Amino acid sequence: MKRFHLIFGLLLVIAFLLTGQYMDRFLQHLQSMPDGPRMLYRSRHIYILLSGLINLGIGAYFISPHTVETHTSAARVTVDNRSFSAIRICVFSRAGVDGTTNSVDT
Repeated sequence: MKRFHLIFGLLLVIAFLLTGQYMDRFLQHLQSMPDGPRMLYRSRHIYILLSGLINLGIGAYFISPHTVETHTSAARVTVDNRSFSAIRICVFSRAGVDGTTNSVDT
């Protein structure tokens, strides 16, 4: 578990850097975006970093093998939540700067 948290935390820090570059290069620094979506992008971006640092901290202090079940549950929640957050930045950026979607209404 210790190795998992260290590796996943490092991957999230790398994802933080990549999503920052994505917003910088493909979304033009979020300048022409309305305030609401811009705050959502930035907050999700910061939450990715926070989760990465939390995982690195858990990995650095993971000692007791007797609490594996508790740590496994916490790891699942952290991994699921941050993985989806990183994916959301890329997926919802397709919605466009004006908030319109590219999907077909049925």
